[in-house]
Amino acid sequence: MLDPIPGNTQPLTYHEDAFMAVYWHEQSQWPAIQWKKFSATGAYRTAFDKFLELIRDKHSIVAITDFENLTVLGSDDQVWVRDHWLPSAANAGLRHLGVIMPKENLAKASLLKGLRYTDASRLEIGYFQSRVVCTQWIRPLSRRFDN
Repeated sequence: MLDPIPGNTQPLTYHEDAFMAVYWHEQSQWPAIQWKKFSATGAYRTAFDKFLELIRDKHSIVAITDFENLTVLGSDDQVWVRDHWLPSAANAGLRHLGVIMPKENLAKASLLKGLRYTDASRLEIGYFQSRVVCTQWIRPLSRRFDN
């Protein structure tokens, strides 16, 4: 199992397929999704829907997306993330999203197009080149609010 957050206890796998994995980090109280390799639109959206389901179920205000291995994000998926997934995540209570950026410049550009969320007052997105820096940013924000 891939662990996107080094140094933590083993995360619980919530959803996994050949392309992406969704984890719950019990110790830190945050969900994470990790891109493994290129995926078609259906698999990409299914994994992100599972990620959103976990955010809702756990009342998470923080989450991490690990796109280090992203190759490129299709334009339809960019629009879907921007117009559907990010507003849905904000409506579910997510307030801080840490993004571990891809290594490839083309992948970075395609990801940034999809993450242009216009309402920063509802959802803050932080962009990071390493997992360690991303988790350092998320950790103090990760207090969980139970309704």
